[in-house]
Amino acid sequence: MKGLKQRSAALLAVIMMSLMLFPTAALAEYTGEVTSNCIMLMDADSGSVLYEKNSDMKAYPASTTKIMTCLIALEQIEDLETVITVGTEVRRFSEANSLMGLQENEEIRAIDLLYGMMLPSGNDAAATLACYMGGSVAGFAEIMNQKAKELGMDHTHFNNPHGLNDEEHYTTAADMAKLVREAMKNEMLMKIVGTQSYTCPPTNKRSSEKILTNTNRFLSDGEYHWDAVTGMKTGSTKAAKGCLITTVEQDGKKLLCVLFGDTSNGYEARWSESRALLEYGLDNLASLSLSSLKLETPEVQVAGYSRNDAETGMLKLEYQLEGLKISGTKEHLDEIKANPSKIAAAITYENDLTAPVFKGDVVGTAALKYGEETLAVVELTATRDVLAAGDPAISSQPSGLITDVPRSNGGSAFPWKTVLLVVAAIFAAGAVVWYFSQKGYGWRRGAMHGRQTSRRNRKKSYNYYVYRNRKKK
Repeated sequence: MKGLKQRSAALLAVIMMSLMLFPTAALAEYTGEVTSNCIMLMDADSGSVLYEKNSDMKAYPASTTKIMTCLIALEQIEDLETVITVGTEVRRFSEANSLMGLQENEEIRAIDLLYGMMLPSGNDAAATLACYMGGSVAGFAEIMNQKAKELGMDHTHFNNPHGLNDEEHYTTAADMAKLVREAMKNEMLMKIVGTQSYTCPPTNKRSSEKILTNTNRFLSDGEYHWDAVTGMKTGSTKAAKGCLITTVEQDGKKLLCVLFGDTSNGYEARWSESRALLEYGLDNLASLSLSSLKLETPEVQVAGYSRNDAETGMLKLEYQLEGLKISGTKEHLDEIKANPSKIAAAITYENDLTAPVFKGDVVGTAALKYGEETLAVVELTATRDVLAAGDPAISSQPSGLITDVPRSNGGSAFPWKTVLLVVAAIFAAGAVVWYFSQKGYGWRRGAMHGRQTSRRNRKKSYNYYVYRNRKKK
């Protein structure tokens, strides 16, 4: 079972990637108007899709690309106080671009560049960060694509860090939802995208402070302000049209909405459509803890078990359900709660189960399904030790004797040390006997008996114990 937990983690990742589709929660049908081309509305905790429209259609992400750039920067730049020198990469941007306002050779902190990229959507800040991390825009694009691959964004390709139009720079609403779920786990990223305004300190090229304002209207004090919004990103180009990614949190529910291709005048519809969809999700979504279902767990036969095993190698497994929730309408979740026996587990074991197996070892994974709906994919762990043939039993009570058995690869736990000590003691005793026999001493057999003999026999007894080399008179 060596390395079992590490291999099982990789197996779990493969299974999750192989599902390809997000689980779909059964909600009341959305009846609102949606004019934007591509939509994905999702429960961020469970990954349940609450609404989708053309979510697998190729789309241009515009400046929502910067979510990926920001996430990578926060993962790679350990000290955000690091000062970065702006290079020639800022020359390519015209005043028509959305910019932070950087100058060549300006020295500025990484944290200021992140706010400059995510709030006013500075393409110059994105390019500066990209060149710092990847050596060039092209070099950083390779890092972006590797990260996309890790996240399962199989229909995405990045060519730049900012989202300016490029035929080879594309994604889908479903892929972007995967990125957003990952981004929501990063506290610093969420702090940045949830900030309405930020003040940059002076630099070597600027003597005064600079105030940056977020383009996200949900965070402003205007008519679109919405307290439930925690952030994310706007974007627009002529090719992409209006884009908006929004995250909300309310009453313990976390939702995300990806919207691409708003063709309305001034891209105004993205705000009203996103809010309507998110409110629909908040109103209809309920959640249920999987651990509360008290699911019956599987039992398996372990091969090569010790003959001392009280349960003849039968092993009860345990689902790792801590913190896992499923989402849907209250009616749908109540149905599942009332029928936990209808939840089937499609189990994949890492290897043939052969002793020794130890309590807590991850032995495989289980895809929990309710009908056609995949609720979750979870790890399966052993609930007890199953020793291999030849291993001594583990003492069930604390004592000064055996308290544990070394974890072996099925080998015997024969007490060789004890045997060697006994052999050594016998050898030492034999050496002592040999030594005294060479010195001429006889064995005093019956010494105690000799003391108890009568006077007339005492001389005879003592004569028996004289030195061997002494001549008899």
